[in-house]
Amino acid sequence: MSQLVLEIKNELVKERLLWLLQHFKKDELEIVNHQPTEHNQAWSDDYIEKNWKTIVSKSLANLPEGYEKSEAHYEARANYLMKKYK
Repeated sequence: MSQLVLEIKNELVKERLLWLLQHFKKDELEIVNHQPTEHNQAWSDDYIEKNWKTIVSKSLANLPEGYEKSEAHYEARANYLMKKYK
């Protein structure tokens, strides 16, 4: 599975691109409306502390089905723990 994220600032270009991509839906293309982070701001510790539940739930909702049981998940978790406890 591959993912592609595009940031399109022109609404007309976005509409035309979505129209084009609709033709590939039968070939197992899924179009997901991605909600950008709040103005791409760097999150402060205060922001994270107040909004951690929303941040985590949005992040988990975007994971592929069955990810937590996949080899990629175990690898990512192991790498995270190795860096954390280095």
